[in-house]
Amino acid sequence: MVGDIVKLLRRKGQLDRTWIVVTSDHGYHMGQFAMPIDKRLPYETDIRVPLLVVAASHNRPTANNKSRDIEIDSLSVVSIDLAPTVLHMAGLPIPDDMDGVSLLPLVTNALTPSSQHRNVSKEVSQVAEPWDRHCRGIDDSSEPWRTFFLIEYHGEADLQDVDLQCQQDANTTLCLNDFGCKCQDAANNTYVCLRTLRPTGNQHANEDSLYCQFDDLQAFVESYDLRLDPYQLNNRAYRRSCRCTVASRHRRQLIVNYSKCRGHVNCFGVSDNPKRRRHP
Repeated sequence: MVGDIVKLLRRKGQLDRTWIVVTSDHGYHMGQFAMPIDKRLPYETDIRVPLLVVAASHNRPTANNKSRDIEIDSLSVVSIDLAPTVLHMAGLPIPDDMDGVSLLPLVTNALTPSSQHRNVSKEVSQVAEPWDRHCRGIDDSSEPWRTFFLIEYHGEADLQDVDLQCQQDANTTLCLNDFGCKCQDAANNTYVCLRTLRPTGNQHANEDSLYCQFDDLQAFVESYDLRLDPYQLNNRAYRRSCRCTVASRHRRQLIVNYSKCRGHVNCFGVSDNPKRRRHP
């Protein structure tokens, strides 16, 4: 299908001035964690989706700037970035209340700030540092693109979607007889997570982790070190060596701030160094 669109654009003489963005939804489980088909969990199998961006030809890297190419797949891009990216591609202003940021500088390496971004570095974020990556340049290793992002989900419960052949539990939903009465969701499947991708320049010291707090009677916690446990099979939260059942003060603050922030200035680029935070 994508190939047919490319051929049509080339035939119409529009390929050189067209951006192509290909993505999808999350799909279904195919046996992961022995879970039903719906993806409603905070794990990598559920939160990741494919994303392919092909620049209009006049924006593609040339021999002169090839050395400045950036591998976007090594950075944390989230779904809230798509809308501001498309607006940026169209040359339209990005509303201040959009939480995501444009990926266009990552794709084109065009680091000169657009007119609507010139004053961003003057603004002060109540979460942490202002969004000024367009002003300083994303290839500055001292200022990573995004080192944290929030994952949150509110579990559903609806007895009307529970088959009569299955156990009638008011805290569940989509319990289908055809699936052995395994329920797709439950009210206590409500969580907030902090996903951390923090490069340090030393691959042995990089942080690649997930920390989750569930809103249930147990106040259940999950914590994974994806460097050592990429398939997220071993919850380390309750190990003595981890001491992760209670979030650190900084992690708690990040989760609270990300949960309440609004707009790219307040929601992007949270610093992992509390001493560098500025407040109004």
